[in-house]
Amino acid sequence: QSLMENLMTIAKVGNELKKKTGKPLLGIVGNDTLVSYWGEESYREVASVAATLSRSMGNLLIGICPPGLENVTQIASNLSDVHLKLIKKDGALMLYGIKPYTGLYGVTFDFSRGYPYPNLTPIV
Repeated sequence: QSLMENLMTIAKVGNELKKKTGKPLLGIVGNDTLVSYWGEESYREVASVAATLSRSMGNLLIGICPPGLENVTQIASNLSDVHLKLIKKDGALMLYGIKPYTGLYGVTFDFSRGYPYPNLTPIV
């Protein structure tokens, strides 16, 4: 299938799932996978269409950009409403917002509920 045919298939399946559940969808995409599958040139088009579809349908789309893809990260950041960065500093997981800017937070997980529940602690 072409790039747009793939996107339309994903949107159609998503619409059907949303109708069945009555709930918004959560999509998680590895941007490095998109780049390796379609190339960096097509990534901008794919990401733009996906972000627009997700926004217009009231869904949440999370794009993960690993280190080493600075061009892709910049494109994704420009298309996104929120850009968060996870870092590991001295063995501790930390999070901060680039868009909108936030302070630094330590990230820990509480497993007492039977699943990992994230806790954010402000670092001052």
